Order: sequence, then structure tokens, then C-alpha cells
Amino acid sequence: MPEIEVLESSSDEDDSVLAPEKDENDMDSTRSNPASWTDETFPGRNFDVLINHPCAVRIVIRNAETAAKLKEQGNEEYKSKNYLNAIDIYSDALEYVPEEKLYDSARAVYLSNRAACFLALGHYEDVIEDCTDALENDPRYVKALLRRAQAHEKLDDFDSALADVNKVVEIDPTIVRAVQEQRRLDAIVKKKHEELKDEMMGKLKDLGNTVLGKFGMSLDNFKTVQDPQTGSYSISFQQ
Repeated sequence: MPEIEVLESSSDEDDSVLAPEKDENDMDSTRSNPASWTDETFPGRNFDVLINHPCAVRIVIRNAETAAKLKEQGNEEYKSKNYLNAIDIYSDALEYVPEEKLYDSARAVYLSNRAACFLALGHYEDVIEDCTDALENDPRYVKALLRRAQAHEKLDDFDSALADVNKVVEIDPTIVRAVQEQRRLDAIVKKKHEELKDEMMGKLKDLGNTVLGKFGMSLDNFKTVQDPQTGSYSISFQQ
């Protein structure tokens, strides 16, 4: 069973510290509600600057806390093998996680956790999609790379699986599992490439014999020798 990322959620922020100080001229209800702010709410001022208003900051933090709590609920559902429920909960967490870059790593965790559920259900295309999104948020997130590698292998895309594992080893060569997978997948890829090469050579031989047969020859008149250093072939004609 894929391993789920478990992070400690922090909900110790003091709302009183984050609350805006009251001005002598209190804002009206529209201005005190960041969700309703528009360019017209504060005419003549740069609206983009207002995203740093304490009210907006508090909403961002609360949304992040809600996302973290949902992630913990999703983890429990995953542990109980309620994968569909876990997928729904992780999806809810992704709706709450703030868009600020500060929360990119958290978003990557939620996506990768949802991918673990898809992996358990055999939905490998969804695994690849979620892990790819996770890596866009955190390119060095090895769990997402390893899960995507598993999905690629299940879909017989061994080259992509090896590429993901190679990236993991590049990021952290001390991960024993990744090093083992690298060796195993490398052997599979080399074998697949040899099989493909033999298949192509067989097809080329059949085609060559068809053409050469018109001249009373066959590929048996040609000898191929592989250079062990480069892997390339030289061809000589034999009567």
C-alpha cells in the first residue's frame, strides 16, 4: 500500500494578533468583507495591494487550516481503505488550500495523497495527472515521483518510470528503495530495447529478402558484426 504523507497541522495562530486594528472611521460592511472587494470598493487605490489586508490574511490562514484538517480526515479514510471517500476529502482540501506560493508544498502533498488513492484503485492515468500537478508545485517531491513511476510501470511505460526513479536518485541518492528500483527498471528497459531491436531487425530482414530476392540474393549474403564499444553494426557482403 502506498505511503501517505502526514504533516503536522498548525492551528495555534492567535486571531487577536491577526485581527485589524479599528480605525476611528470604521469601514462599512462592504469594505470589511474581503470577499466582496472590487476595484470600485476603494476608488483611486491599487486593488491588488488590498490582498495584504489583515482580514484577507486571516481568511487565507483559516482556509489553510481547514485544508490541513481535511487532509488528516482523508488520511484516516485512506488507512481504512475507504479510497473513494479519501479522494473526495482530499479534493475538498484542494479547494481550500490557498493559491499563494507559500502553500505550494501543502498542495503537492494533497495531490500526491489523492494519487495514492487512485493508485490503490488502479486508476493509473489519474495517478500520473495528480503526481504531475504535485510536481509542478514541488519539483523535488520524491513521493510524487515514486508514485508516478509506479503508475508508468503499470501502464508498461518503463522508460518514463525509469526517468522518474532516476530523478529521485538524483535528488536523494540515500533512498534505498529508489536505488533498487533504478537498477530493476534499468534492466527491464535494456531488455525491452533489445527485444524491440530484434523485432525491428526481423522485419527489416523480411523486407530485405523480399527486395533482394528479385536479384537472386538474400540477407544471408550479408554478415553483420556489432561493435561492442558503440553498439553499432558493420555489414559485409559474402558471395
